[in-house]
Amino acid sequence: MLSVETSWKLKNSLKILRMGCFLMKQEQNWNTNGITHDIPRLYVMCGAPGSGKSTWAKRHFPDHYYVSRDEIRFKLLQPGDDYFAHEHEVYDKFIENIKLGLSFGDTTADATHLNLGSRRKLYNALSREINFSYEIYWVFMDTPLAVCLKRNEQREGRTRVPEKSITEMFGKMNIPTIGEYEKVKGVWIVRE
Repeated sequence: MLSVETSWKLKNSLKILRMGCFLMKQEQNWNTNGITHDIPRLYVMCGAPGSGKSTWAKRHFPDHYYVSRDEIRFKLLQPGDDYFAHEHEVYDKFIENIKLGLSFGDTTADATHLNLGSRRKLYNALSREINFSYEIYWVFMDTPLAVCLKRNEQREGRTRVPEKSITEMFGKMNIPTIGEYEKVKGVWIVRE
């Protein structure tokens, strides 16, 4: 029987080739700062917990308006609160901050966005809230499950995700595609 990671890699390897996605290595410098374009761009980070989304985004897009769903959540949580106690408010603020960021220019949205359903929810919310032009680029972190789990072990407190949850998320994730939505103009796949 194949492991979750091997099964996922096999299922998606041909898909990557068919989609013509832009593959990149973690160490490549793909900073877009200073590049001018007509409309703002939203770079949506996609990947399992521990895949390196936040670190990569901050390193490669230091001048973008950065919106982290986890940072919003941790500001709202009080001691003793359940992790998802304020989820509706967290998501509303996430969308509100993305809209604000795009009104100033290029923006990075940092959350897992692991599957079509979660990306659809984001896209639909933004479509309702934003009445100006912008483009979306998915940035998918293709990080091995073992690496995600190892990084997660180093986390403390609420930032640490149960191992079982990461494994389940990993098994359900799929690579975003350009054709998912009209505003999606590109997919970057970052490989470890």
